Parts: sequence; C-alpha cells; structure tokens
Amino acid sequence: MLQKNPGVRHLRINIKDLIINKRFRQDLGNIDEFANSIKKFGLIQPIIITKKKELVCGRRRVEAHKKLGFSTIEAIIIDIDPNNLSQTEAEENIRRKNFTVKEMAEIDEFLREREEQAAKQRQRAAGFVNGSMQPVSENFAKGNKKGRSSAIIAKILGISDRTLEKIRYVKAAATTDPILYEKFWDKANRTNKIDKSYNKIKQISMIEEAKKSVLAKAPARTNRSLLDLKLGDMIKIGKEIKDNSIDLIFTDPPYTKDLLYLSDELATLAQRCLKPGASLVVISPNSGESFEYYFDTIRKFGLKFYNYIALLHDGDTARLDYYRIWADHKPLLWFFKSRSDDNNNLPTMYLDVHNTVHSRAPSKMLHEWEQSIVEAKYMINALTVEGMTVLDPFMGSGTTGKAAISQKRNFIGVEIDEVYFMVAQAQLS
Repeated sequence: MLQKNPGVRHLRINIKDLIINKRFRQDLGNIDEFANSIKKFGLIQPIIITKKKELVCGRRRVEAHKKLGFSTIEAIIIDIDPNNLSQTEAEENIRRKNFTVKEMAEIDEFLREREEQAAKQRQRAAGFVNGSMQPVSENFAKGNKKGRSSAIIAKILGISDRTLEKIRYVKAAATTDPILYEKFWDKANRTNKIDKSYNKIKQISMIEEAKKSVLAKAPARTNRSLLDLKLGDMIKIGKEIKDNSIDLIFTDPPYTKDLLYLSDELATLAQRCLKPGASLVVISPNSGESFEYYFDTIRKFGLKFYNYIALLHDGDTARLDYYRIWADHKPLLWFFKSRSDDNNNLPTMYLDVHNTVHSRAPSKMLHEWEQSIVEAKYMINALTVEGMTVLDPFMGSGTTGKAAISQKRNFIGVEIDEVYFMVAQAQLS
C-alpha cells in the first residue's frame, strides 16, 4: 500500500528509463485525445514511480507523452513494497471515483466553448465557409461525426453522447424554470443518475406544451361550460360531433348479443371524430364471442390496436357459465387513430401506463352496468391534459363525465335512456 511520506520527491524522468511491469488495465482508450489535452494544458497530475523507477500509476500519461514525442515526464517517487505494485494499481482503478452529474456539467461548460470553436474550424475545413457550402471532404460527406464537439466532451467525461445530452437538457430546464424543474436537477445530483430526472422533465414539459396549445385555441371556461350532455341515439347524435375534435373516447358500451352491432357504430364514430393519435378505450366484454367481435370490428374500421389492460376490481368475481371461466378482471381494449405522417405511429400519451389497473367495486346504485371512476380517471390523466375533450357515447349514469370534470377536461356525453340521462345530468351539473 502507499505510505505517507513527507519527503516525497518530484522530478523529471527519462521515459526510456521507466520499468513497466504487467498491468491490469489493458484498454488505454483514445490516447490521441488525451495527448492533445496534455499538449494544450500540460500534465495536470504527474505519474507515480518507485525508487527503482517502476511505474505505479500513469500508464496512459506515459503513452500520451510518447505520442507527443516527449522524452521525459514529471514523476513522483514514493516508497512502496515491490510486492504491492499490482495491488496498488488495482486499487487505483477499482476505487477511482466517477465524476458526479454536477461535476460533469461544470466540466462540460468549461470545455464546450473551446470544443465548439474547434468544431467550427473542422466544419470550415470540411466545406462550410461563411455559411455557404463548399466542396466537402470525403469523411464529412459520409457523415463522419468523430469531430463533433459534444462527442469529444462525452469521451473526455467517459460517458455516451446521449448521457451528455440528458445532463445538458436537465440542467437547462432547471435553469430556465427552477420552480418547476430544479428539484429534478437536485435529485440527479443526489443520486448521480440522470435518466429518471430527464424522463420526468420531458414528460412534464410535454404536458405543459399541450396545455398551452389547448388554452391558445379556447378561452378559459367554467366547470359548467365543460359539459355537453346529449339525450338520444349515439348513431344519430354522433353525426353532429365535429371531425377530428375529440382527444379521448372512454366508454363502457352495452355488449349483449342483440347490441353488438353498436361496436360498428362506435368504431365509425371514433375513426371520424378522434384527432390523429387520439385513443379509444373500451371496457370490453369478457366472453370469448363478444370480446372477439368487439376486437375485430373496431380494427376493421381502421383504428389501430395498441394494448390490452387488465382491470382488476376488489369486488366479487363472476362466473361465465357457458365458458366455465371465472372472470377475475375486465379487459380494457385500447385503440388509437393512426397518424399517416408519423413514422412511429403511436398514440398520443402524456403519462406512462401500466397494463394492470387496480380499481374498486362500483355501487351499481345508479346503473346496473355502472363502472368505477378509478379506471376512467387513470386513462384520462394518461391520454389527455387539462382543457382537452373526452367523449363517452354510452354515458349511462355519468361515471366517465365525473372523471373528466374532476380532472378539468371538457366532457361530451351521449345517453339514449332518459332516466339514466337525468341521473347523469343531476350528478354532473
């Protein structure tokens, strides 16, 4: 082990005189970049050797000096048992402390201006002069990114380009809006992990941008004006709803065999009225025949199936006598309207979603098919933001409406049964 020695000596030693024994570290990394750093800033930390000129620490520094054509290097001599050389090297590498997120951000700031200037020089050499395109080099034409400033800084820090981008993004967000985002920068520094803070800020900023977009298109409204309840047949009333105007359809349609044809009408309505990327979430029947009919019909009308979510209630389970199956959950079938101009073609989402939702048993006092408000709130929060519009074409007693209004969404509800319509109207207004 290294010994404390107030008589430690600094000197310059001829590199040819160094004795380099077998080393644990075989991969020395990019010596060219290290050599350039030494050339610009000098050797910040001398190598460490024994009295017999055996190298203890600093193999990369030695190789960088050789690359630069230097014959000598600054060294520190220490007293150490020759038998402990391997142990010392192992401890130096294994126990080396990585930079914290904050330290990496500070180093990035220090190096960025220098590297960006160097990048501009490389671009000029590659063909960009005074903003105009000149004949380019072969490497640049092939998309060679080895000279990009962020890539160079990331390598110096020992992290990926992507990680450096995340650090920059989180720090910039915290600086721009400390009230909203500073806590995530603080968390990244406490945990020394950037991914969770980055993902959370991306998620929040996406929601905030969506809210701004909604507010820009519609004036502020009171809770009363959020409601648009319609009594009548969803087939007829659905035709009155504007094309591409709905942000989410969440519904629990009737699915007795005599009413299965309504799945065709629901799919037709959704394909026309949903905005591109918006979702249709259907509480589906459990039984094989009805489930299959709903699943196939909705896809047949052009909506894309996205996921199946198991809706778990804490109440009694039901036995499907014909199939001899106990239904421990209800299926939520999640479809969305395709976006032709989007290569990913995924639904619009503002929060991540689990494929299992733990609900609670509804009272069934207001409607024999009443569902819990839990699942409606869950999907509304994930797939819309405040001010957006939720439609339930089979409103029943108004559960989806309660969930929408409580989350400050606009709600359009359609119900054909006059008694249930009056119940929903009383509850929601």
